[in-house]
Amino acid sequence: LAPNGFVQQYVTASDVTNWDHVAALRIAVLANSITPVSPPPPAKNYYLLDTGPYSFNDGKMRQVFTTTVYLRNSLQ
Repeated sequence: LAPNGFVQQYVTASDVTNWDHVAALRIAVLANSITPVSPPPPAKNYYLLDTGPYSFNDGKMRQVFTTTVYLRNSLQ
């Protein structure tokens, strides 16, 4: 949220009260391999922004990718 032109905090979409104040988006993706790998990766918890933990037991490799996108013409 950026009511004064500066990003002050990130909130979930359900917590946005005024969409005119949204100046940036944080995006997270959890990618996985198509097939299981050998040896299987160690057990690990995955977090996407403020959600999680997510855990899997299918032998696939996983990685979290996160980025921030600033909305054009919203920061003044």
